[in-house]
Amino acid sequence: MKRFIRVSSSFYLLIVLFTHLILLLSQGVLAKDLRIVKPKDGAITKIVLSPGRTTILNFSSKPGKVLIGNQGSFSIQYVENDIAIAPITAASHSNLFVYMRGKRFSFDLVTANQSFSDTLVQIQDQDSEKVRVKIHE
Repeated sequence: MKRFIRVSSSFYLLIVLFTHLILLLSQGVLAKDLRIVKPKDGAITKIVLSPGRTTILNFSSKPGKVLIGNQGSFSIQYVENDIAIAPITAASHSNLFVYMRGKRFSFDLVTANQSFSDTLVQIQDQDSEKVRVKIHE
């Protein structure tokens, strides 16, 4: 005589979700390919970088000046409206300030595992969403 064990549908759902999570982790899909950031005035945005990989900070216009706190920890290159940043060591950490159009953007650069690092971060200015109206008198 055969015996059957009753398994609820929620158990099957849990198994399917767990399997998908394992597949995503194994493919590196959890790495953030594109992240859109709209920093508020005075806010410090955390950027997670991975050794051996470059992270791109993309701005709406070309940055005017860039200052980095720990210059020996990161490699920085400028390409049009992008700033390409790569950590020199696995323990690199620094702050970064980007000046453009009379604004200052502040960043905290940290190094972490490749699975959790940023690849492309698009920085959107809060003011770019405001509609400017010219009043004629």
